[in-house]
Amino acid sequence: MSQAIVKKDLNGFTLIELMVVLAIMSIAFAIIGPNIMKTYDKVKGKSEVVELLDILNNISYKAFINGRPVRINLVNQSIHYQYIDNSKVIEKNFNYLTFPVQSFNISRAGFLEQETIIVKYGDSDHNVSLLQVNGL
Repeated sequence: MSQAIVKKDLNGFTLIELMVVLAIMSIAFAIIGPNIMKTYDKVKGKSEVVELLDILNNISYKAFINGRPVRINLVNQSIHYQYIDNSKVIEKNFNYLTFPVQSFNISRAGFLEQETIIVKYGDSDHNVSLLQVNGL
């Protein structure tokens, strides 16, 4: 009697090996995931700060060009602004920035009356300098 020689194909993975790899990857993602989200929120917050400064720069320019002072209100996640001699309010909302209630004016010459504002993003408060808005 001759016996047939059977070769085993050892090129694949077993179910146990795949489950161990998936478990290790799940643990790694559980540890790394929250840190990635916090970093993402900080980066998005910083980009919205740049957008806010650009908006303030444009408002300052319009105040200077029109020779009319502007009132700025920062509340929750939005900026409200209007010419002081006009009742029309323009509003811009942000997704990642939060403001404590703050108000200040931009003079008709285009200068802001304060140098910093408080902005919250990424779980902490930040003092944002407004000096660059006036080109100082």
